[in-house]
Amino acid sequence: MKGRRPAMNPIRLAWSNLMHQRVRTFVSLVGVGFAVLLVFMQLGFLGAVYTTANLIYDQLDFDVMILSKEYVSLNESSSFLRSRLSQARATPGIASAWPLTTTVGLWRDPNPPLEPEEDGARRVWTILTLAVEPASMDQLFRRSEGATIFRDEEEFRRDSSLLARLDTVLVDRSSRPEYGNPALWESLGHNELNGQRVDIGGDIRIGTGFGYNGLLLTSEETLRRVSGWPEYRITHGLLKIREGYDHEAVAEELRSMLPDDVTVLTRARLASQEQNYWLMSTASGQFFIAGVLIALIVGCIFVYQMMAADISKHLPEYATIRALGYRSAYLSRVVYSQGVLLAVVGFLPGLLVSLACYEFIYAKSGIPLAMNLPLAVGVLLLTTIMCLGSALLAVRKVQRANPADLF
Repeated sequence: MKGRRPAMNPIRLAWSNLMHQRVRTFVSLVGVGFAVLLVFMQLGFLGAVYTTANLIYDQLDFDVMILSKEYVSLNESSSFLRSRLSQARATPGIASAWPLTTTVGLWRDPNPPLEPEEDGARRVWTILTLAVEPASMDQLFRRSEGATIFRDEEEFRRDSSLLARLDTVLVDRSSRPEYGNPALWESLGHNELNGQRVDIGGDIRIGTGFGYNGLLLTSEETLRRVSGWPEYRITHGLLKIREGYDHEAVAEELRSMLPDDVTVLTRARLASQEQNYWLMSTASGQFFIAGVLIALIVGCIFVYQMMAADISKHLPEYATIRALGYRSAYLSRVVYSQGVLLAVVGFLPGLLVSLACYEFIYAKSGIPLAMNLPLAVGVLLLTTIMCLGSALLAVRKVQRANPADLF
């Protein structure tokens, strides 16, 4: 009788519909899985931008940072007077203050040329250079378990002492292959930085990001010799706060005391500023955000086309169901159920392929694409919304199914 509560489960009917046209369903699942893969990849790269924004800062031991007023990001640090550190030390809440200088140098390609006569024409690569006071290594870098730039304590002591030697550098072993590798550095023993010979004392592990592909650590004295960096200027002032003092209160006191050529940020505020910059103000962040939106739109259009074609083909069947007394709302639930089933089933292969791609990219490039439960659940929800959006567009065709069309 018309208006009677339907006896057929809409989910079961939707599943039967999908199983009836297996080739069409397979194509739809491939489309959903491909959209899932695209979303995972774009979100993975976006997460890597977010994570690598503070790779270096995460390894540094500080509570408050002094930066130039013109500071933009780690790659565009600008510099300020070293004397600002002495002024900061006069603040009661400051336990220690250490300088750090970051700049971009030119690193000669250490890889052997393909042809011997090409040796004098090797390319050079830009490399991010960190310069420190060798005596500050104990204070400057974190040394807790899982957060050290050296393999072990013995390497820390050995390589830290090497930095005191003029013209010695430590190269990040996660640098891209064109910068060399630990075995090559050990066999060569030296290379060129800004056209000046430097000795490769060992290697460290901080990590590379989207702003730089290679990194090395050296002393301030070496940096001055190879680049002419002025002794009286630095790019970062790392401050440790005495126990019992509020970090934000001390930072505010420093802001009021120091001249306006510098800015003072707590660790939390600096991390947030750096991440926001890389996500919202760089081409990398904007590109991957746009990539997620485009992947969802493409997936939504593809699923809609497949569902609309399926509905058009089965309009007589839907009209028959209407003739049996089922309302339009029931037919809509069938279409929505079909969209959800496509989302869930299509999500699984997309997830598996994404896991393999994450591992491959990390092995080849070192970019940390991290798969975790919140990311997987988030993509599943996005996929479901995408497929429900397609179903919402396609359901109008079902609602036009008229029993009179059967006659």
